[in-house]
Amino acid sequence: AYQVDIAKFAELTPKLGSHVFTFNKHWTKARRHKDTREQQLWMIECESPVLFELPEMAKYELPFDDKNTDAQYSKEYKQYQVLRIVLPAFNNALIAFKEKHCKNSSLINRDKTIITHEATMDNGNVLYHIVDDLF
Repeated sequence: AYQVDIAKFAELTPKLGSHVFTFNKHWTKARRHKDTREQQLWMIECESPVLFELPEMAKYELPFDDKNTDAQYSKEYKQYQVLRIVLPAFNNALIAFKEKHCKNSSLINRDKTIITHEATMDNGNVLYHIVDDLF
């Protein structure tokens, strides 16, 4: 799994809160919320939004020298860089799939509002939330 701690970026926390953005192939699954019993949409469903894409974060945009960088920063830098490449590509693939297979193209949701995270009892044991639903 690749993770970026959103809480470390003051410009994101007002909108996203202090979640750890986590991406792993099985995060595309839909689950039923443990308390509300509401069923999430699978990301490949026409009406489902796609993944929130991490914006540029100055802290991780500059190249670094592995020999002069602490291990924690090095790990965070690499995970951030991977997610900055993978998420747009994943979203493009989801949208292309929807455009090919959704019978009603007006139902295709291209909003980049899903934030994935670990499933815990506190968040209803679900793997993602829609950004607007967090607040």
